[in-house]
Amino acid sequence: EQLAGERGLDLSPIIAAAREAARPRGFIEQVREWGQALLDKVTHYFGPKPEPLMAGAEPATRGSHLAAAYAVAAGVRHLAEREATFEPNMLLRTSLNMSDHGATVRVVESRIDRLVTDRTLLMGKVHGRDLMTTRDIFKTEVDMVNHVKAGIDAIASPIDPAVAVSGLADASKAAAIDLSAEQQDGALAILSGTNAVQLIQGDAGAGKTTIFALARDVAAKSGIEIIAATPQNKLATELREVTGIQVQSVEGLLSQHRFATGKATSVVIDNARADLGGKILIVDE
Repeated sequence: EQLAGERGLDLSPIIAAAREAARPRGFIEQVREWGQALLDKVTHYFGPKPEPLMAGAEPATRGSHLAAAYAVAAGVRHLAEREATFEPNMLLRTSLNMSDHGATVRVVESRIDRLVTDRTLLMGKVHGRDLMTTRDIFKTEVDMVNHVKAGIDAIASPIDPAVAVSGLADASKAAAIDLSAEQQDGALAILSGTNAVQLIQGDAGAGKTTIFALARDVAAKSGIEIIAATPQNKLATELREVTGIQVQSVEGLLSQHRFATGKATSVVIDNARADLGGKILIVDE
């Protein structure tokens, strides 16, 4: 106590809190306090705005139901950060892995069913498989598709097609790389495509990084810089080392230009355009 006093630390609130914690409480009061603490935790992770995944889960809710609501909300957020859709069994398993005490399988299943009934979670069949998503993800997907459609044949070729073809041939010859027809199509889509957004589908081992590296060389000769963003810093490092392209994480890119959307000032937007204008952006994965 003497040392604490010398350092300006008042121990009395800590002692008072400990005595309060030791005070006998009724079961209902304990459940209410536990429920409020759980909702505080949800607010910390999901933000202060109303969380649709927690609809109907109040502090007075039975402990097992509140625990299930939190578990499912956490499970959905975890899966939705990684996939656009997920199977019901995967959501059940993830929710149970994240559950606090009191969340049983039956109650968690009941909570998932309620969110589907309320259409907070959307469910449908894709190639015979039951898949789920959230309304936010569904809206994002629709917005992306509409954005891509609006960009079809909406821009001039960054590089003249004939220049891109000859440049790609020279670059692949210099690197002693024999491109497949599909790889060549992918590289030319990057260099001289007329769609604002180009989609290149390439499975593991298909040689995406190869065409990225060649495209970078060809674009550089025409004075155009190719930059890239990846979902993880580890991927950014790997892509940078293999292709020589300036790469950063998607999160870093968004953070850098987070004020350049909506009602941003003209100076902020001008700075973003100066930084990104005239460049080709590859978003990997």
